[in-house]
Amino acid sequence: MEGCGGKCMKFLLIVINLIVALSGLGLIATGLIIKFGISDWIPIDEIAALLDSQLLRSAVYMIIAAGGFVFLVSVCGCLGAMCENKCLLVLYFLLLFIVFAAQIAAGIFAALYTRQIESYLEDEGVDFLKNSYGLMNSTKNELGTAAWDLVQEKLNCCGVNGKLDYFGNTNVNNTAGPFPVSCCTGIPCTQNTVRAKGCGNELKLLIADYGTIIGATAVGVAFFELCCMLLAICVCRNIGDDS
Repeated sequence: MEGCGGKCMKFLLIVINLIVALSGLGLIATGLIIKFGISDWIPIDEIAALLDSQLLRSAVYMIIAAGGFVFLVSVCGCLGAMCENKCLLVLYFLLLFIVFAAQIAAGIFAALYTRQIESYLEDEGVDFLKNSYGLMNSTKNELGTAAWDLVQEKLNCCGVNGKLDYFGNTNVNNTAGPFPVSCCTGIPCTQNTVRAKGCGNELKLLIADYGTIIGATAVGVAFFELCCMLLAICVCRNIGDDS
């Protein structure tokens, strides 16, 4: 690859691959932040327990795995460009295309899944608070109860729509009223100290924030992946011409 244009494309491919490698590390960091939470954020495992969603739990590990895979693929691209190895560049293109297509599919799926959360909170969420909150007869109910307590304390709210969501639940461990201590601003937890605001809107905003971070990171990575695929094709063609 002696031409000036070929050298420039090779250089650009290496530089953009380094950016993609850093983006892969960014995906890993994003997954870890969502997994463990930062500041006032609630870890995604608690949201998953609250929504009873195994898919949401798995999504974090998929993001971290995708970040690691993108990093390894970008290293493959750098080696292919530096060594001017056509086979390695073709393999790199195919792997990158798979990652790119998977990101697009995951983005569409995430958008559709997010819309289901609102209906879940309004139906299954309220039903859980009325009938299963505080009922320690299964791991699902225990995790759900702990998750709701954490959410209510962190977001300073009560129930999905408000404290009335708990009326009729005889499993609430509070002798001062039919709502949990996590709903109140102080002890004893009574009608005077219970929070009036529901958690539904706050949860939707929180999940939207998670989605924004994941989406922005994925779009940024996808842009550089597209650039790398185009450059890989150009570099491959130049290698073929020189031979």
